[in-house]
Amino acid sequence: MLLSVFGTPSALMYGGLNVVRNLVELGIGTHKLVNANSTVDLRKAFVEPGLGHDAKAVFYSDLPDADMCALFLKTRAPMVLFMDGFDDVVTYVSTSRSMGLSESIRLASRSICALEPLLRSDSVLKVNSKAYGSALKDIVIALGTYFDLVLTGGQVDQIVSSLIKAEDQPRLSDYLYLTFPDARPPGTAIRRLAPEDRRLISQVASAYSAIAAGRSFDQMDWPISLYMSNDHPDEPFSGRIELLGPARFIAYGPYLHLTTGQWRATVVFDVAENLSGNQLYVDAYAGEILSVITTQLPPHGTYTFQIGFEVTNPLEPVQLRFQILSGAIEGVFALSSTRLERIGEVRSMAAAAAHRMEARG
Repeated sequence: MLLSVFGTPSALMYGGLNVVRNLVELGIGTHKLVNANSTVDLRKAFVEPGLGHDAKAVFYSDLPDADMCALFLKTRAPMVLFMDGFDDVVTYVSTSRSMGLSESIRLASRSICALEPLLRSDSVLKVNSKAYGSALKDIVIALGTYFDLVLTGGQVDQIVSSLIKAEDQPRLSDYLYLTFPDARPPGTAIRRLAPEDRRLISQVASAYSAIAAGRSFDQMDWPISLYMSNDHPDEPFSGRIELLGPARFIAYGPYLHLTTGQWRATVVFDVAENLSGNQLYVDAYAGEILSVITTQLPPHGTYTFQIGFEVTNPLEPVQLRFQILSGAIEGVFALSSTRLERIGEVRSMAAAAAHRMEARG
């Protein structure tokens, strides 16, 4: 028997996994805990001693690849999905893993985009942050019912007491806050951040929160500050780049993740004092070049271009890479905005491969 738990890298996911494990221990018996994010890792796990066809196991993943999601959805095995809000995932991983804010945003975007196929499935039991206020007993009963585990009232109480000792009826939040010191009430951790950090998270939160809520993710603006400058990669990026110097990549990023599908980026930039002229090369990159455009860089003014590309692997971070093709003796390039729009579904794999070959020239 295999019971499966998926979710964001957050207190709700890890706490929910513990609830399932305690429920299984009492309702089924001794079991193995299996973690994998790919079908390759999953196959390796099941050749271990004690994990044969009849083994009892609880499987969990917070970054499943597309093949993994497709496999579990095809089997229609019981799956529960624990989804914290995007801003809560960002603040939790930033604190619990001592990660910078930019990297925490990227990890949260990666997990949510990876889980998107499960969020769209009606065969998956979804538990979101509204569950924080529920009685822990009710959570145990709901999970037991979903997994077809018949539990007596005494067994439910035993599971609850194994998780948290409390005289009153504890809520799920009581258990999470006690067990995971970095857990906070939903929507509150972001309020403790500096205003500029709150603005950065908020700029992308609505798009990724839509995925977490099972809605379509169609449009978002990429924060300019998440790009990087090739001249000063370790400094905060303002969007402004001096063109003086050799031919080179001048900017790249933001390494955010997108759901599978066809996308179009609309880029607005300013150029000034480019009197000698140059060519601007831009590609969309996610593990490989997805699409390329090359255009003449004007002497001055505000300009817009669009570049289309297809995402087939949401675990690969997406970036736009800007390059000047000739050395420059003057000029300033300023990246003003990047708007992403999802314009269609993934084409056939053969067509997608042909498109990538064409993009590579």
